[in-house]
Amino acid sequence: MSLDSVSNFGRAFILGGLTSSGTSVELRTGDVSNLPVSGNFNCVIFNASDYVNPIDDPFKEIVRVNSISGSFLSVSRAQEGTTAASHSMTGKTYVAVNTITKKMIDDINSAILSYSPTTVNADTIYVKNIFNSGTSALNISGSSIVNINASGAGLFASQTAVTLASPSIDLFATGGGSIATQGSIIPVTSGTYNIGSAAYPVGTVYTNAIIVSGTAGGGSSFAGGAVTSSITPTISGTLTLGTAALPFSGTYSNQYETTLVSGTGGNTTLNWNLGTSQILNFNGVASGTYTIGFSNGIPGSTYVLQTIQNASGTASIAWSGTQTLWQAGVSGTMTATSGTSDLFAFFYNGSKYFSNSSNNYR
Repeated sequence: MSLDSVSNFGRAFILGGLTSSGTSVELRTGDVSNLPVSGNFNCVIFNASDYVNPIDDPFKEIVRVNSISGSFLSVSRAQEGTTAASHSMTGKTYVAVNTITKKMIDDINSAILSYSPTTVNADTIYVKNIFNSGTSALNISGSSIVNINASGAGLFASQTAVTLASPSIDLFATGGGSIATQGSIIPVTSGTYNIGSAAYPVGTVYTNAIIVSGTAGGGSSFAGGAVTSSITPTISGTLTLGTAALPFSGTYSNQYETTLVSGTGGNTTLNWNLGTSQILNFNGVASGTYTIGFSNGIPGSTYVLQTIQNASGTASIAWSGTQTLWQAGVSGTMTATSGTSDLFAFFYNGSKYFSNSSNNYR
């Protein structure tokens, strides 16, 4: 939107007065040069003989200047809630003043709030609540740092995409503001892209499907995409969960089963990284005692082991070394009945497994 024309010291004396229905105002010779030379603008008309300040004149009026011809103004009457009045009392001097009115301030506020550029160039810019409207893609560039501050409202609320081309880009959300949803944010040159306390290299497209960790001051938040029920890695390498490194293939659950198909005893180590709930299936083991140990326990964690007896009921278990502590010092054992299950629960305190058993499920 365009703002009204303005001038400094814009006062002009009125000749011949102005009736309550008149739309042509004659000015003193030379005074028209005190007013804006072009464009539309508002003026306050009041009785300058009796009142120093127009606020005191009960018949003050705001008129809108539509055009200027010589020393004559063509005006629209009764602007901004004022009433058309007669400004022609004998012996009184009337003036028209181009000054700040409510309309001017409202127009400035509207222009700021509706400002939606597609390109911004500055070495350092501080922007508050400017990019909250408009849907065009936005390109921000500068030779130094661009600090973009969302204070109490959404930043980039509806742009289709935002391109940040600067050596260092910092996004801040304060006072309840947020960096809202958009198609993508793309840093395109060397440097870093900072959200809260997290710094990310440029050259990558960060979309709303990415949940970015970081901090936001003043109760603010960084809005992102919805949390999904699964993560599917599609590149080579390993996915690290806690201390476990898993290859990028297969399906991972919290339960892990080991089937012992042959043998007459031996040692078996349960790796808790494979699941906090594990099964030892002795199907096919003719006889023998298996000594069970543990690895990768996490202090403060609880684990569960299910054992499944073989068809002949001849498999048995023992516990490796001094890892386990049992209630009253009685170690848990397997039920010697074909196909039965036994449960063993363990609480790890960082050095020992406090253990309990529940037997003969069938």
